[in-house]
Amino acid sequence: MVVVAADEVCVDSAFDALKNGEIVAVPTDTVYGLAVDLNNVAAILKLFVLKNRPAERQIAVLVSDVDMAEKLVILSEKARRLATEFWPGPLTLVAQRRSSTQKSMNTTIDTSTTLGVRLPDHELVRRLAGVGPLAVTSANLHGQPTPATAQEIAKVFPSLSMVVDGGRLEGTASTVVDVAGLNPIVLREGPIAAEQILGLSDDQFI
Repeated sequence: MVVVAADEVCVDSAFDALKNGEIVAVPTDTVYGLAVDLNNVAAILKLFVLKNRPAERQIAVLVSDVDMAEKLVILSEKARRLATEFWPGPLTLVAQRRSSTQKSMNTTIDTSTTLGVRLPDHELVRRLAGVGPLAVTSANLHGQPTPATAQEIAKVFPSLSMVVDGGRLEGTASTVVDVAGLNPIVLREGPIAAEQILGLSDDQFI
């Protein structure tokens, strides 16, 4: 187990670890997360086992920019408006997967037709996602609180090869909005209140 500072050196090390199929704990703009390479099915399976996460629960994807998000999912005009308003930031948009994404990502764990994507307000994570999207879930055992420090995460997950120390993070997980249908549906309220999502007028969606 290595706890490293969030600096230039750690970015290179984290890149290597992710590309080697390892799970890396990273700071985000909300809470600490456990990240793996989205295109590495074995790493995603390992992540589910590590967290004791139920197979039916989806894992969101962190991207480096809106273009990367749109390569993975179909963003409607309303979804793009929400992205313009709240990205980068603590908003996860659950949208219809593109057919190419659906084919490449279907596993025995995840066979759904939608995918949650988020553009975080955290430069380090965006840089890591720059060479490929990251499957990321909160750095906790399923159903347990997310530790606020890198040191606490290292104790909960001693098998991790790397934890990036981003200081104390006591935020809440992102707001999750389903944008796969005609109108946005708030699935989980987080830093962005439901009123902020649903309060956008129809005029703004034209």
